[in-house]
Amino acid sequence: LPISCGSLTSVKIGEGIMEIPGYAFSDNDKLENIKLGANITSIGNNAFSDCSYLTEISLPEGVKSIGSYAFSRCSRLADIKLPAGIEKIENHTFLGCERLTEITIPDNVRTIQSYAFYLCTRLKRLTFGANTEDIAVSSIEGCAALTEIGIRNPEPPTCGAFTNKQYMDIALKVPEGAIAEYKKAEPWKNFWSIEAIGSSGVDAVAADRIVSVRGGVIYLTDEAAAQGVKVYDTTGRCVYEGCDTVVSGLCSGIYIVKTKDTTVKVCL
Repeated sequence: LPISCGSLTSVKIGEGIMEIPGYAFSDNDKLENIKLGANITSIGNNAFSDCSYLTEISLPEGVKSIGSYAFSRCSRLADIKLPAGIEKIENHTFLGCERLTEITIPDNVRTIQSYAFYLCTRLKRLTFGANTEDIAVSSIEGCAALTEIGIRNPEPPTCGAFTNKQYMDIALKVPEGAIAEYKKAEPWKNFWSIEAIGSSGVDAVAADRIVSVRGGVIYLTDEAAAQGVKVYDTTGRCVYEGCDTVVSGLCSGIYIVKTKDTTVKVCL
């Protein structure tokens, strides 16, 4: 793959490529758009760092990992959709992406590492997924335009303390049934505005090998049940918590089933 091709403006990656190595396109300051092949699964550290003219990139759904600093200082990148399979947001991944205004973190992501969105100065809305467990508070440092943080997880993630100004200026959006939990949990309870996000954020009615539905009853494997199970309705209200392999007695409708390792939506 090209490195520091000073006049490169556009790139199309073929279907035979599965990985974009670290620094592959770093410092190509005339590169404006790139089309990645459908079989790309990983993007290395600094792969597109300092591509200051990059305005467009579409990430294939098969991408599972994006390295540190991968899009750092892509100052003209105004929009990016993260694939559902991404598992974590690495440190400094989007540092200095000044034109990004909104980012939605997929449900598969559990960890947001330090300075991930540092100095994204126009970022207004940042929404975390239904499985986000740990957020580095430094990940949004320097995001002066941020007015809304959404968290689709009914269970408050761990996070460090925000500034007093952030508590006042940023509206925290969470599942309706989880508002009371967030109002008790650090640091979330300190936000002046805590409102309903309006949905659970799980995108599809799903079946999973450890969770199944038959005859209006939810069944779980012994291993999953032993680790603890929570079932939420679509407002985020917990309607079951325990270690049973069978959850019955629920009304017809859509529910979110959370175990230690998975979150799925089921229809009864």
